[in-house]
Amino acid sequence: MAGIPGGRYFDLDWSPDGERVATITTDGALRVYAWPALELLVERSIRDPGARLKFNYHCRSVCFSEDGRELTTAGAYDDARVWDAATLEPRGSWSLGWPDRWTERLRRGPSGVVVACGNSSRVQVYDVASKRPLWGPVVTAFRWNDGKRWFPADCVMDWLGDDLVLNTSRGTWVLDLEQRVSQELAPNLAGEQLLVGGAHLYWRNQGRVYWAEALRGDSGLRLTPLQTFDGPPISDMVRVDDDVFLLGEQQGGLEVFRKTPGGFEKRSWATYPGAHPKFGESSPGSGRLWVHGDEQILAVSLAGQEVRGRPVAQRPRILTQVGPSGVLSLDRAGDLNFMDFEQEAIATLARGINPVDIRLLDEGHVAIGAGTKIQVLEVVGAKIKQELHLPPGRLLSGFLPSPKKDAIYVWTARGSVYRYDLYR
Repeated sequence: MAGIPGGRYFDLDWSPDGERVATITTDGALRVYAWPALELLVERSIRDPGARLKFNYHCRSVCFSEDGRELTTAGAYDDARVWDAATLEPRGSWSLGWPDRWTERLRRGPSGVVVACGNSSRVQVYDVASKRPLWGPVVTAFRWNDGKRWFPADCVMDWLGDDLVLNTSRGTWVLDLEQRVSQELAPNLAGEQLLVGGAHLYWRNQGRVYWAEALRGDSGLRLTPLQTFDGPPISDMVRVDDDVFLLGEQQGGLEVFRKTPGGFEKRSWATYPGAHPKFGESSPGSGRLWVHGDEQILAVSLAGQEVRGRPVAQRPRILTQVGPSGVLSLDRAGDLNFMDFEQEAIATLARGINPVDIRLLDEGHVAIGAGTKIQVLEVVGAKIKQELHLPPGRLLSGFLPSPKKDAIYVWTARGSVYRYDLYR
């Protein structure tokens, strides 16, 4: 057994051709040896001010590039450093983006990627050439913080094309996920609810609804002048396919407004769901609106005037359509029930849960988020298919599936956005 000079080592890695080994040791040095002779080829103290290493002796890991010409090191701070493997001259640095700034291991992968393992069991994959994370098959593949600001925790999210729109107490922001930049879209505009329909953004605040069109130009997005809904107080908004609907608070009946190119079209029904009505989430292409109050759940046909109702013992907190005629309902007691409107059958899937939200992924799967994790469940049988765990110290504030339903974006109580890939 050969000994490694310089004290106990933190990490080592062999070159792709197997002729060299690079080490990081507790004496604070990066060394490259010929293998297996262990003849020292080059060394550099990581405390050397010329290297401009912020993490000094806290460097903990090293790996060769795919072609063996470079080394990458990382440790207790956010930066990874790239070195010439022959001379150990610095070749630049890039941000790993860890929340707690600690990297335990770096390892090279195929086609110019580096796999970084952080403490708390997080894994990230980076493209070395572009110095950007890849969103491949990893758990925490994306965390938003552009280095300039943290967004407040009280946030509502929606999609504007491929961009993520955030409605916060500090205004409305848009995140370009491809370019990793944020834009302050409406600094003074915030509301209780945000909804995106086509190229329009809708805000609801204290019963009033405002909307504007988002136009894309060379300098990013801009909003057209704000318009106001001239009608009764609105208790909720929902998007069904490409249409946007507003729910009025009319007593003794149901009043819905559909957005049209010329304004809003009003439709009324005599059926009353109960006080403080809210919309449920509709499946794409279902042709139905779901409305729930403290008395019943209503299925409203968008093609005609048909309204079907089912009484409820407790007012639902969350209502999500599953399949052509079924709904998942979470009541105030924390019971998750599946109701089939055609067969008038009810089944309880879980009891005593307290989720932040429930989101439909497809007709067979839903995502339920609470506390520090999100569970993906099969609707039939309530079998858990996947669990997504937030980093330690992070609490779930809200989440939103991606448009393709291949990932979930999570908003934490500390003002961060994470992406988790889904496998079903």
